[in-house]
Amino acid sequence: MTHKKDKDNENLSEKLEIQNKEIKEIKLSIKEITRSIENVYQLLLTNRNLCSHCQQQKLNNSGGGINNTNNSNNNNNNNNNNNNNNNNNNNNNNNNNNNNNNKYNDLTEGRNGNGKIIDGSVGVNSIVPIFVLLI
Repeated sequence: MTHKKDKDNENLSEKLEIQNKEIKEIKLSIKEITRSIENVYQLLLTNRNLCSHCQQQKLNNSGGGINNTNNSNNNNNNNNNNNNNNNNNNNNNNNNNNNNNNKYNDLTEGRNGNGKIIDGSVGVNSIVPIFVLLI
């Protein structure tokens, strides 16, 4: 009978130890959260006289960063827009290159650069070399 009580007491004391550790961890977490909230509150107090843009910048730089996620989303959107602009520029460059190549091909084939054949003209590629022998 005594042996069973000792065993039960031992189990209870182990459970209490585990619960005490968990309580300590929870208290530490609460302290960290409280400290973060205090930091943000202090920043808000010191930022009262700044414009909203400067307040947000100061918050972001502090790591208090309420809108850090939004800012990174905006940066991603800006990067996507830049990529789209670069793609558009590349497409425009390709179109310009194609147009220039077509005009060059037209000119070397006796066309006027807009695809129309020039009356009575001979393209550069079809000119027959003539050798004049001077005596």
